[in-house]
This record gives sequence, C-alpha cells and structure tokens, in this order.
Amino acid sequence: MKKKKVVIHYGNILIVLVGLIILGFGIKYMIEFFTNDKKEEVVMNKHLSSLGYSNKEIENIEKNLKEEDIDKIDKKYDNLDSLVSEKYFHIENLERYIIIVIILIVK
Repeated sequence: MKKKKVVIHYGNILIVLVGLIILGFGIKYMIEFFTNDKKEEVVMNKHLSSLGYSNKEIENIEKNLKEEDIDKIDKKYDNLDSLVSEKYFHIENLERYIIIVIILIVK
C-alpha cells in the first residue's frame, strides 16, 4: 500500500485564519453591543451639566458652538439652546439676546 503525500494549501489556511479573526471580532462586538445598551447616558460636557443644562441642550450647544465659546457661558440661560442654532449668533452678544427675548415675552 502506497502512502499518499499530504499537500498543504497555504491559501486555505489563510482563509481559515481570516475567518476566525473576523468571527472573534464579531463576537467581541456583539458582547459590547448588548452590555453597553443598559448603561445610562454619558453627560457630554461637565461644565454645562454643572450649570444645569440637560443632555439634549448640551448636545445642541456643543453642535453649534466652539469649545472656547462654551467655556464663556457662566450661568444657565433658559433659551440658550434655541439661540445658538440661529445663523448669526455670537456668544459676545448673549446678554443682549436674552434681554430681547425677555422683552418680547413680556409684550
């Protein structure tokens, strides 16, 4: 009886290794996806959250203002999240905007 020679195909080994790596990353991703789903929302900006802004307001403010402008905010304003979304909003004129809004509300 003649023994058969075993032929190793390196391409097949490479395909199996790549498949195992992809499977490993997929399992890791699934574990992270299902365990992180139950955690609370992370507060985005500690400065704004200490002033009393909600996560939705913080998200809107961070989307429309630069970091140095956010640092200039020293107290909680009621309409700040709607004001920062205006086209020509400037943080230097914040007090003027607030006074105008108050006057419009009173009338």
